Amino acid sequence: EAIGFRYDTVTFTITRKIDLLSLGSQAPPYKPNALDDPFRLPIYLKGDRGGKGQLDNISIKIDFGNELVAPIGIDRSGSLTEMTPTNVIPPQPTPVWDEATHTYTVKCVGLNLSTNLAKNTLLFTVLCKAYLTKDTETTIVQELQYDADPACAFRVQRDSLQIVYADECGDNTIRGSALSNTPQLIVSPPQPDPVSLSGNSSIQVRYFAPRSVFLSWKLVGTGGNVVSSSPESPISAGNGQVTIGKNELSGSGTYFIELTARDGQTGAIGKTTTKFAVVK
Repeated sequence: EAIGFRYDTVTFTITRKIDLLSLGSQAPPYKPNALDDPFRLPIYLKGDRGGKGQLDNISIKIDFGNELVAPIGIDRSGSLTEMTPTNVIPPQPTPVWDEATHTYTVKCVGLNLSTNLAKNTLLFTVLCKAYLTKDTETTIVQELQYDADPACAFRVQRDSLQIVYADECGDNTIRGSALSNTPQLIVSPPQPDPVSLSGNSSIQVRYFAPRSVFLSWKLVGTGGNVVSSSPESPISAGNGQVTIGKNELSGSGTYFIELTARDGQTGAIGKTTTKFAVVK
C-alpha cells in the first residue's frame, strides 16, 4: 500500500493516404455540326483501381450544359464495361436521359474495375448529337456516384469538358476539308492508349471521311520501320475504323499510324498520322 504508480498517456496519430482517381473525357478532334453524324465522347476513369470494390457498381452522371448537345446512345466496344464471353460482366442497364435537367445517367453494374488492372481506362463512349443554334459552346460535367457504400480511402475527382461546336453556317474547317480537292480524314486518337502487350485488346482508330475515297494505312514502329500495312480499299463517306491486332506489334514503345486517302476521280492524296504507346 505504500507503493505508488504513475500513469502516462501515449498518443498515436495515423495518417491515411487518400488515393485520387480522376473521371474525365476528351473533346472531339473537330467542331461538331448538326449536319454531321453523331460525335463520340469517351469517358475515362484513370488512377489506381486495385482493391477498390466500390468501383464495381457505380453510376456516371453526365451533365450537359444545355439542350444544344444531347446524347443519343452508348458504344461499349473496347471498354471496361463491354460484355464478352470471358470477362463475366453482365448486360448493362439502359442509360437514362433526363431532358428537363439535361443529365445522362449511365449505371454500371457487376464490373471488374477493382480486379482488372489492365491499362485500359475507357469506361464507355457516349454518342452525341449537336443541334442548330447561334450559341457555339457548352460545358459537359462528368460525376461518379456510388451504388453502395461511399469510398473510404480514395476519391474520384470529377471533371468538366467544354465542347465547341459549329453554328448554322457550319464549321469552316470541316466544310473546307469536305469541299477541297485534297481528300481529308478526321481521325480520332487510337484506343486503347497505351495498349498492353499482355492484354487481348486490339487497337482501333476511328475516322470520319467527308466523301468516298480509297483508304490504305501503314503502321510505323519505334525505329521508323514499317511494321504492317494494308492494301488500298474503297470506303464510303461517313464514320469508319481501322483495327490493328496486337500480334502486329513487335514490342513496347511509340507507334505511328499513317492513313492515306486517295480520290478515285482526281487522284489527289491526303495523309493523316496519329500515334499510340505500347507497354509490356
